[in-house]
Amino acid sequence: MELLPSQGNLLRALLDVAYERHAILASNLANVNTPGFRRQDIDFQKSLQAALQVGPGKERFRPVVVDAPTTVKRDGNTVSPDLEIARLQQNALLYQVAAEVLSRKFTMMRRALTSAA
Repeated sequence: MELLPSQGNLLRALLDVAYERHAILASNLANVNTPGFRRQDIDFQKSLQAALQVGPGKERFRPVVVDAPTTVKRDGNTVSPDLEIARLQQNALLYQVAAEVLSRKFTMMRRALTSAA
């Protein structure tokens, strides 16, 4: 099975966006006790579109970051530790799946090349 350029671009973009989202979610969690901190997140669909437009070797894409408040606590902080941990786990799973699919595609290509030689 061949790794089509569109598949490779999509998997690369998924990995890039999930990586950037992980950093933002981790920052939210790190600031759970910072007064006035407003949680942020990535608009995944817009960020994925932006990442797809940036090809390999081009300028790195910039994720579309949005202020995504939940409930505001007395100190003005909007981070819920339980929700951030759940979002981190969900995002990590997405990253792992995309990485596994990419790995399997490369394994199939390698097998096809070695059996043809």
